[in-house]
Amino acid sequence: MAVIPLKSFTGEIPRSVAHLLADNAAQIAVNCDLAYGELKGIKNANTALSLSSVPQSFYTDDGSNFYTWPYQVETAISPVVDDIHQRLYYTTANGADIRVVARKGTSLGVQPPSRAGLTPTGYSVGVPGPGNLIVFGETTPGSGVSNAALHTRLINYDTASAGNQVGAYLWKPVVDGLEMQITFFYEFDGVKYQETDVQIYAENYPTSGAFVALQPSAKYSDPLAPNNYMERIYGRDFHVAIPAKSYVEIEEPVTSTRVLPVGLADITDPVQTQVVEGVAVKKATPSEAIPTLHVTGLVNGSQVWSVYSEGSAFSSNRGTSGVRLFYELSPAQDVIYCGLKYGVEETHAYVYTNVNIFGEESPPSEPVVVDVGYGQTVELYFWTRQVGGSGNTYAPIESTRTYGTNTTSQGSTDYYFVSEGRLVPGLLPAGAGLLNSGEQPTRPEAFGERITSVDYTLPPAGATGICALPNGFFACHRDTDQGTNTPGVGQNEVWFSEPYHPSAWPSKYVISFPWAVVGIKPQGGGLLVTTKGHPYFVYGAHPESMSSTKLPALQAGISKRAMADVGPYVIYASNDGLVAVSNTDVNTELSRRFFTRDIWRALYGANLAYLVLAYHDGFLVGYFTNGAQGFVIRMDEASGTFTRADITATCHFVSVESDLLYLASSNTLFSYGTGVRLAYTWWSKDFVLPAKTCFGVAQIILDNEETGSVTAEVYADGVLKHTISATASGVFRLPSGFVARRWSFKLNGSRTVKEFYLAGSASELTNV
Repeated sequence: MAVIPLKSFTGEIPRSVAHLLADNAAQIAVNCDLAYGELKGIKNANTALSLSSVPQSFYTDDGSNFYTWPYQVETAISPVVDDIHQRLYYTTANGADIRVVARKGTSLGVQPPSRAGLTPTGYSVGVPGPGNLIVFGETTPGSGVSNAALHTRLINYDTASAGNQVGAYLWKPVVDGLEMQITFFYEFDGVKYQETDVQIYAENYPTSGAFVALQPSAKYSDPLAPNNYMERIYGRDFHVAIPAKSYVEIEEPVTSTRVLPVGLADITDPVQTQVVEGVAVKKATPSEAIPTLHVTGLVNGSQVWSVYSEGSAFSSNRGTSGVRLFYELSPAQDVIYCGLKYGVEETHAYVYTNVNIFGEESPPSEPVVVDVGYGQTVELYFWTRQVGGSGNTYAPIESTRTYGTNTTSQGSTDYYFVSEGRLVPGLLPAGAGLLNSGEQPTRPEAFGERITSVDYTLPPAGATGICALPNGFFACHRDTDQGTNTPGVGQNEVWFSEPYHPSAWPSKYVISFPWAVVGIKPQGGGLLVTTKGHPYFVYGAHPESMSSTKLPALQAGISKRAMADVGPYVIYASNDGLVAVSNTDVNTELSRRFFTRDIWRALYGANLAYLVLAYHDGFLVGYFTNGAQGFVIRMDEASGTFTRADITATCHFVSVESDLLYLASSNTLFSYGTGVRLAYTWWSKDFVLPAKTCFGVAQIILDNEETGSVTAEVYADGVLKHTISATASGVFRLPSGFVARRWSFKLNGSRTVKEFYLAGSASELTNV
């Protein structure tokens, strides 16, 4: 007689037909834990706690306190070094936003997780730059932005001349003994025409006025400055009347002075005479010629500068005072409005940035360009103080930083730190906020480190799938359809944050793909990107050097939740099965072990949109949020085992600290695999015998340390012939009177089965 011995049990292999399975494999396995070769039920999830609401996502560190959300989110822990706030970053519904919540600290906005499951309000990630979504108390977000402006005032000072003051600011004294020589000519192509001395006039033209020394001038001053004196620099405004252009050639004699030869004059009193050498022709002034002034400055008879008006091709020598000559031609074309000023020692551009309560910095404002004269420095102030307004969800702005251009010894020019301070009331016009009130202005030689936030931008619209990569930066992709299933611009993009600055997402780091992105998951030193076409592996040590490689598998991803990090690789679900990716190596070996494409689709095709993958403690868990039956694949064995599993959940989270997988169902959280063992079903393969036979007995060996019962159903040629209910190990007689070639048995219960046998008689069991 034949004997069917079963001394160990393994899982289901759906791809195989029932009679071709290995002897210890199952044609159906449900809720089976087969890690030790014995047959027992997987452990049920144990109730962790009840929440105050029904979550679609949640987060926990310790398994005791939770954040919960009524929509799908992804979370990432702050990469900032020594982050006293212990910030947690999370996405929002349909990719509408990325937000951040402070779990600890004393700053505004701290919201620790709670036992009942707190839904944080959080701040929108990013720091809006000046004029970018920061409002000023109006009810409509964004209105009044144009009122924000960085202004400058030039301060003329000379500490050696304390008696020469206007208000609280010291003025550089005039240059004593300065005399002027002024000439006029028309200029074209480097040639002078009609050169002549000119008469100058005071500002109330045509009254003539003396021009002896540089005097205070209000020209080019800041109209916002009170009393129009803040930007006054020393100089003199004057007018010059100019002659009309001469378009006629003029002949003039050329003469020279000679001494008469000896004999023709008394040696002691030589006679000099004017001799005509010839005739010179002065060319007509070209119509294209421009009026030009030339002013020479003399001190004690020595030239200290020689300057030409702007636009002249002749070179100016501005001297140590940097004198510059400005002019504007009047509409009548016969008067030049002039300004002789101390010239520009240097030109600087200034910008400012916002800094929030977390110390995160915004991109800079538009620059303010200032020509700084000799003996001057620059002080910066705000015309309108920035405050949060209605609809502003960003972290409060706590201070501002200003930067100015400076040139390094290597010749490169960039913005460098000038000062930082709160916006506080100052002594400037009403409504102004003076930066660093009471501090001394910063000179360029004292500027600090280079600005780093020039390229900082807010996270992209539709950001979702946030995750942390090595080297301190985040990644996300875009869901610009906002849950409408309408294709949107940018859905094929993956964005990266600035390393260790999760508030900044420069657009220069964006990588795009031929297909819309489905999901992303960190793997090794890079990022697996599943799309609606090929998967891609993105790698690099810094966001600016990231590269993408198309993986050799046309396996589109199903959803961002049907992805799991299992350590050496990431597994994601496709329409054809499970795909494993390790860096650029992609394979479907795990899936092929259990499924064909047709079997996979037959089992799960109708519910793939609801599939969620989770991994913990060697188990890959697949559950369906619509209540369909899930599965568990044990990954820590050489061959692996597969069992169907009755798992009811809407979301999950793996806590590294507590080393538990938590599942949420309704408003209850469960710790998976910590409860009592579930009732299992295990149906053996079809054993096909060479000839028809009739088995007379069945032996069941149970774990004697456990209680409970096991039901065994014996099938012959697919027909149920007998049912055994066993509460202890033993040999059980089977009915006779029939023979069959195809035999199988189904075990149901909650008690561990160590071995199972079918034999013709009890005596045959002694030999197995």
